[in-house]
Amino acid sequence: MRVRHASRCLKSKAVLLSLFVSVFLAVEKAEAGIMLDQSFNAVEFRGTGGPVITSFQSAAQTFTAGLDGILAQVDLQIYSSTINVPNDDLTLTIARGVPGGIDPRSINIDQSLVPVNVNVSDDFVSIDVSSLGINVMSGEVYSLILTNSGAGDYIWIDALSRSIRGDSFPSGARYSGSPGLPWFENASQDLGFQTFVSSPTNVVPEPGTIAIVSCLFACGLGYGPIRKKQSNDRKATT
Repeated sequence: MRVRHASRCLKSKAVLLSLFVSVFLAVEKAEAGIMLDQSFNAVEFRGTGGPVITSFQSAAQTFTAGLDGILAQVDLQIYSSTINVPNDDLTLTIARGVPGGIDPRSINIDQSLVPVNVNVSDDFVSIDVSSLGINVMSGEVYSLILTNSGAGDYIWIDALSRSIRGDSFPSGARYSGSPGLPWFENASQDLGFQTFVSSPTNVVPEPGTIAIVSCLFACGLGYGPIRKKQSNDRKATT
């Protein structure tokens, strides 16, 4: 009888442990996602225009990462001045360092996502870059490079000069370039953008997660004695 009871106890504890692990992982998965890292809203600093991205002119914005993880999404404050442009002519390239830097990786931007001839607003065009597998590290400089190989014209909104607005985004700068020519820095200006980083795989549990799992574990420990007492009470009444 004791062997059979011990076996049942071990099975119950195994099931309980499995439940705790499942709940813990489910909560962690729900809390996982993408986190805003760097952000500069050019429109807030009276930005109404910016460099025109054409087949002979490109623009770039550098930033210094503040979080470690996989770069998951980039938002750009861009709009188009033309319509009926093929969807594969606008390209975002991300490189480590200044434009023309290390390990550049590119993705085409769906032109249908880009507003056409809009009144300037603080809206961003979101681009999923998770497929590029770019691992960003805090303190490292990266470049967002926008190029255009088609006939359309795209405007990347920039802010007023730093001499007017102050150094509101000190961790980056705007760059300009043309095919076959070196990039040059426009140190007094910045382009509107945001970057999002995916949650690291080795996430430290949040206090809320720890509290939930601890509560469930405590309830589970209390369930065993309660069930045993109920069993003994039934035996006493028979």
